[in-house]
Amino acid sequence: KNEAAASAAAASSAGGGSRPSKDTTKKTGAKTKSAGLQAQLDRWSNAVQAAVRLPSGSQARTDAIRRFCKTFVPADVNEDDTLYFADQLASDDQHFLRLTMELRQCATGLRVLKVEENKRSRAVFSLQ
Repeated sequence: KNEAAASAAAASSAGGGSRPSKDTTKKTGAKTKSAGLQAQLDRWSNAVQAAVRLPSGSQARTDAIRRFCKTFVPADVNEDDTLYFADQLASDDQHFLRLTMELRQCATGLRVLKVEENKRSRAVFSLQ
């Protein structure tokens, strides 16, 4: 699959009562120890945030998503498949916004429970 290696767990909240409930979740969490990966996560997060600000369905947004995908999708994936993935993101706002949120979480450490990584090529982010 051509998506971020992150598993998002939906946080459930119990409602009710007149008092606001105390938020016991960790606001800042784990970040990668790899400076190179962190820099790339920051670039990807900034790229998708810029695309989100463009009008949904616009050619400018589609072009921004395609530029992002050319750096995000692994190099061993052919160009047609990369463009197909980009066009799927451009046509499905919910999917694109979910990916945007997960990339932002990974880049900032916000609500990241842990990062499991090896020194060579893999990092798995566990998200709240």
